[in-house]
Amino acid sequence: MNKKMAKSDRSLTVPANPQLLLWVEDASLGETLSALLKTQFSLVVLEGFSELELELELAKNSAGSPPILLLCRGPVEHVCQSVLQGSDPKVTLAQWEAQMRAILAVHRHNRDRVQILDGGMIGRDPAAFLHHYGLAATKEFVERLSATAPEDPVLSALAQTSLLLDVRTRSLVGEFNAASVAFSEGKTQSISSASILSACVQRQHDLQGLELLHNQQRSMYGQLESLYTEKLQAEQHLDRYQERFRDLEGENSALKDEIERIMGSRAFRLMLPLWRLLSILGRGR
Repeated sequence: MNKKMAKSDRSLTVPANPQLLLWVEDASLGETLSALLKTQFSLVVLEGFSELELELELAKNSAGSPPILLLCRGPVEHVCQSVLQGSDPKVTLAQWEAQMRAILAVHRHNRDRVQILDGGMIGRDPAAFLHHYGLAATKEFVERLSATAPEDPVLSALAQTSLLLDVRTRSLVGEFNAASVAFSEGKTQSISSASILSACVQRQHDLQGLELLHNQQRSMYGQLESLYTEKLQAEQHLDRYQERFRDLEGENSALKDEIERIMGSRAFRLMLPLWRLLSILGRGR
């Protein structure tokens, strides 16, 4: 009887709909995703980045805080949308960079609670996102999620190229891709603090391995750069030697021409018998 009562008491402590916090950067995708999550979670949408920071600050000393999803517009989608809206690309990239640094800093310091969702990835493959978290959705919801993905492949390629040209944005794109949840059709992951922590630990290991590869790559680049510098120096020395050789050849040719001119002159022919006689007399002494 006591065991049954204990089991009943424990079941009462588990909420029917677990609480979940959501911060949204992409309003169009956030509206659809919020409506979907509300069907299975007790969802609280955080209004603005300041409210997100306040929530994290208040939860520092409290245990069992609900997980937070950060729904971010993907880098490529961000640039594409700004171009379509006619915004200045430089201003857009500067704003995106500042926002992305703040988002990644929040994730870095709250890995056990915060997950980053790439809105572009959700839009490109909503089925994988739904399967990854075990969410059920109607065809209408799937179509609404898909509608947020950019449709112009040329514009997407140009946006990706512009992001990779700059060292700072390229670094942020790489960190964002590494920090974002990778959806997979083969696995279903529940949205919980434990699953977030496990995923973050694995991602941290992957990042450490990636950093090791980057260090090795930088070392190889350094060696290649040193070898290339030595090659350029050797080529410069060779060019100088070749130029000096050409100068000497020119001087030699000029001396030969001068000798031939002197030997072919009338004065040389007149003086040649006298020089030969003087030479014979000199040997006779």
